[in-house]
Order: sequence, then C-alpha cells, then structure tokens
Amino acid sequence: MKFRNSALLTVTLTAAAAAQFAPPQPQDVRTFGAGVQRTMSLLAGATAAKRNTVRVMFYGQSITKQGWWRAVAADLRQRYPLADLVVVNRALGGFSTPLLKRTIESDLIAWYPDLVIFHDYGDEPDYEWMIRQIRSRTTAEIAIQTDYYTWLPEAGKPAPEADVKRNAWHDKHCFEWLRDLCSRYGLEYMDVRKPWLDYLTSNKLRPADLLSDGTHMNAHGEFLLTELVKPHLRYDPSLPDTGWHGWVRDLVVGKDVEWKDGRLEVEFEGNRVDLMSSRVGRQPYARASILVDGKRPSEFPELYAVTKQSDLAGADWPFVIHVGANAPLQVEEWFLKITETDAGNKVVRFEVRGSKTGPDGAGISTERFVSKSGRVVLEPEDWHLQRAFDYAKVLTPVGAETRWQVVPLFLDIYEPPRRDDATREYPLTVAQGIRNGKHKLVLTKETLETPQIEAIRVYRPPLEETPQAK
Repeated sequence: MKFRNSALLTVTLTAAAAAQFAPPQPQDVRTFGAGVQRTMSLLAGATAAKRNTVRVMFYGQSITKQGWWRAVAADLRQRYPLADLVVVNRALGGFSTPLLKRTIESDLIAWYPDLVIFHDYGDEPDYEWMIRQIRSRTTAEIAIQTDYYTWLPEAGKPAPEADVKRNAWHDKHCFEWLRDLCSRYGLEYMDVRKPWLDYLTSNKLRPADLLSDGTHMNAHGEFLLTELVKPHLRYDPSLPDTGWHGWVRDLVVGKDVEWKDGRLEVEFEGNRVDLMSSRVGRQPYARASILVDGKRPSEFPELYAVTKQSDLAGADWPFVIHVGANAPLQVEEWFLKITETDAGNKVVRFEVRGSKTGPDGAGISTERFVSKSGRVVLEPEDWHLQRAFDYAKVLTPVGAETRWQVVPLFLDIYEPPRRDDATREYPLTVAQGIRNGKHKLVLTKETLETPQIEAIRVYRPPLEETPQAK
C-alpha cells in the first residue's frame, strides 16, 4: 500500500462541488457517542469560570495524517468554545499495526489523552494489543474508525479476484471484528464504511472519485470523512453508563481529604495522581515533599518516559522507532550519531551518548544493541533508515545525528505553579505510569504556609495492565 509522510492541508469542498453532490444521508445517531461520554461531558461542562482541559489525539497512519482531522478539531472548538481543548495528531504514514505498536509508548501512553480517535490497517492481534495498552495504561476513551471503500466492482466488467478478496476481508474486519472489539472494550464504533458506500451509491460515484491515488482521499473524500466522524462526538447524558465515571475522580481537599499536623495522606487506586492547585485567591509560596508508597516518585523506574527520536531527513520517521532500556533511566538527553553507512542505509554503524551518562557505546544496526549503562537498547527490526531511503531516496549520511529525551512523569516536591489564568487548570502530575492498583500518597509541608491544593485527581484505567512490549 502506498503511503504519505506529510500531512495534507485541510481543504474545504468548493461550493460548486458541494452543490453538485448530495450531503451524507442522515443516520440514526441515537447510540452515537456512547463510547466518548467522559470526554464530551468535560467539553460540555466547561464554563467561563472553569475551562476544563481536554486532550484529544488522532492516531494511526497516513489516512489519519490527512487534513480532515483539523476540520473535526475546528468543529469541536466551535461547539465547545469554553473548553481548554488540546488536539494533536501523531499518526505515522505507512505504520500499520505491527509498526505502530512499537511507537505507542512514546507517542500516546506518555501523553495520556482523554480521547483517541483511531484508524489503522494491519493484523488484528496487534490492533487489539494496542487497544489493551491504551485501556490498561491510560483512562483515554477510544473512537474506532472503520475503513472506507477504495474499490467496488463495476457492472459488465470482470472483478479481479484480489480486489474481491480484499473487499471481503475489510467487510468482515469492519462490520464484525471491529464492531465486536468496540463492544468488548466499550469503545466508540464509528462506522464509515457503510455510509461511505451509501454516499457513493446515492450520488452515482465511484470510489476513485473520492480518492487522490487509489488509497488516500482527495478534498471531496476528506469532506465526507469529516461529516461522518463529527456526529459521533456528541454529548448526550441519556446514553447508557459505560462505567467511565470511576476512571478519573477528584478528591476535594477539605471535604474528601484533610491536612492534619502538616500532612496530607491519601489512599487511592489507579496509575496516575495529580495535584490540582487552587484557582481562587492569592497563591502563597508553599512547599511540600511528596511520597508514594513510602518512596519519592523519582525512585520508581517506570515513571521515566522516553520521547520519540527526531525525524529523518526526507521522511517523518525516526532513525529507530523504539528505544528500550535494561537499566533504570535518569532525566537526560540522548544522542545517536551515524559513524558509517552503505549506499542504501542497509547497514549502519553508530554511537550513542547521554547528556549525563556520557559516551555509552557503539553498535551496528543489524545486531541488537545494549549500551554500556543499559539505558539504551535498540532492536534490529526497529531501525528505519533503510525503509526511509527506499521511500524518499535520501541517504542519511555519516555524521547525521538524532536525539531523544528521558523525561520525568513524576514530582518529588510540590511548589505552587505559575497561574496566568484563574479559569484554567494547572495540574501537577505527582506520578504517572505506576502500577495500576492501590497506593498511598503523603504530602508533608516544608513551609509555614500550607499548599493551596484544591483537589487530588486520581486516574484509574479500566483494565489490568498487559505486557508493555510485544
């Protein structure tokens, strides 16, 4: 399958074209939105005095990178102007599920969105594994988008067997497997495939009329996809409760928990806890030490996240799509430098160094690499230089360097955050990514002033954790 590596600009269907073709037929939307009501409740509940922060991520491959997602984001902003909406698109062109599962750790899990709008091709076991990762390691809701038609048989013309089989697979995958997946995990099932076919039929169009290259959408296709996704992102409190109310909860200080003798002790269940600073009045300087289960959060190895490497020249892929570790990490920046390569980036020699660790060894891309400190582990199958060369025909030369960071998902000391707008939230994440279970948080003040903390926000993913690597 062909793929693209740069996001297309959002293109609005021209007035003439919009008038020429009938809009998508109205759908029965009574069950639309059942899988995204936590997100939609946050959006709908935002006020001028309390602008709820809502984080939305679009994830998948090149189809998700196309410009239609910007129109969906713009629609949400227009309908919910009082929400503090943060929208990102981290889709990767050409990354079907066997590859995307290697990037989900740095792309999605560490960002901890409220909603993931997802579409991807690839095998179903890897697809379900990624869904379990999101469900067990974040409290994000997930909206699954089915595949649209790229080919249909024509009357009077022979139908190639490969196309017939491909359509049959996608029909079964979308109408049966994805629907069942959404039912089992409580996801939002966004059926694009059936209304796409209805739209083509009612307007006497062929699949190619909505495509630019046999796979990706043209402006007309992006317009249609936008119109099919938007109705699912709706607020309806009458929809059945899917259990999301217990995923994220605020323990109000002074009501649910109390400072006593300079200490604030909280027992919670989940894998993330934030301190929500008071929004009202003067925020005096106050300082408090933080312990989780009797340890400083910085002592938990799992609370250090590895960011994605910087992209290659000629493609928006990193040198290596996943960086592992065999030893506890520390907050620092890492660098990988190419020291030798062949004509097609098939075999590459390199060296790595950390801003604190220092020079940490050299290796070759065709062999598993474990740095001297154990803080960098690279698998041969995760190298992407040859694939980038095959796609862009741009050689990554000797001397080229990529970098990534190890960032903290924790806080050892509370100090009041800078507040530029009292209507917005300024959460301080104490620990994100600890084992999803029961824990105890203890704050001990170190100043005369007591920290003005409004609430303790606790995140409890709905599933038990699954292995992080596959």
